[in-house]
Amino acid sequence: MKTICVDPALVGAHTGGMTPRKAARVEFEDQWTIAASPEQIFPLLCPVREYDWIEDWRCELVHSVSGFAEEDCIFRTDLQNGRSMTWVVTRYEPPRAIEFTCFAPESHVMRLFIQLEAAEGSTRLHWTRRFISLSNDCEVWLHENAKASHAEQMRKLQERLVHYLATGVMLREQA
Repeated sequence: MKTICVDPALVGAHTGGMTPRKAARVEFEDQWTIAASPEQIFPLLCPVREYDWIEDWRCELVHSVSGFAEEDCIFRTDLQNGRSMTWVVTRYEPPRAIEFTCFAPESHVMRLFIQLEAAEGSTRLHWTRRFISLSNDCEVWLHENAKASHAEQMRKLQERLVHYLATGVMLREQA
């Protein structure tokens, strides 16, 4: 896992006499190799198909012509703090790449870019997740907790995806 932290800095120039807000930005990069083809993995990177392999996944599908991930698909998830996050599929290139731009009002904006690269009977997945804070509380969380939280979340996602692809069955948490 590669982590890039950018100290708050002014974004852009003065506009209409107002100084742009200083925002914290944190970016994480991860790579995995999974013994499955991009064609097998890509459809699972969808808010509807995640119900097949992520036990605690919950979302509200807001807009999708096909009923699955596609460009401009919109869905909502709940955050741990009781707020919701709205996700928009801003790039959709099966089976090579998918990007989500996510908005958590009064907290942060997140961009998640996943690239799939075929690699001799397997797939190398490149995950880039960028957080930009919209509040002081989020800035504190980004600097104090984001790295550990991200690492644990990515570990679980990889474990669940590998298990599902190998067995066709969702990995359940032990009680």
